Amino acid sequence: MNVSVLKIKAFRAIGMPVTTPVTKFGGQPVWIDTPQWPVGRTLGMPMQFVCQIELYPKIFGQLPGRMAYLFVSESNEEHSTSFWDAHSGDNAVIIQPGGICPVQTLAIATGPTLEPLVEYIPELESAEDPPRPISLTDSECTEADLQRLGGHKIGGTPLFWDAVEYPDESGHWRLLLQIDEDVPFAINCCLGTGYAFIDQSGLHGAYVCQSG
Repeated sequence: MNVSVLKIKAFRAIGMPVTTPVTKFGGQPVWIDTPQWPVGRTLGMPMQFVCQIELYPKIFGQLPGRMAYLFVSESNEEHSTSFWDAHSGDNAVIIQPGGICPVQTLAIATGPTLEPLVEYIPELESAEDPPRPISLTDSECTEADLQRLGGHKIGGTPLFWDAVEYPDESGHWRLLLQIDEDVPFAINCCLGTGYAFIDQSGLHGAYVCQSG
């Protein structure tokens, strides 16, 4: 059975701050509950806000949460973090309302965000993905697989750079967001692809990066 997905066809720059709870990249979060800004475990600093994703019922079903917020710790030669690891405490997917976050959070509404300081609304197209995830390292991966599963998207089935890698082996995780560095803003993706996940309960989120 195929999996519903919203393909991101383009990122449209917005000339003013987006203040409604819609899917967007950059700017500041539009919280629908008390602010929960996550603190990176390695540096002890507020993480960088990447995006907020509506938990569309047609993609994710009826979940208790309405919005997922992705944060990633910045990393450079001077201050290195393990932003690619789902269990490092250097990234976070905050779900509101009612989500459970494994890292420290601060009740602050604004903080570090993407460069450049422009907000983007994605242009979305409904589609379907085949159900089986595949890796670029898989000898059976074809050009057709790349066309079907690759690219930026919300929901659907992941196309992994390396081995198939979910946050754990429970089998309870669903793809929330797949995004690579071919975007008009800077995001830590290990020069590869970032994958945000949400579990079946709709209360837990996680983020993983892979690169070749």
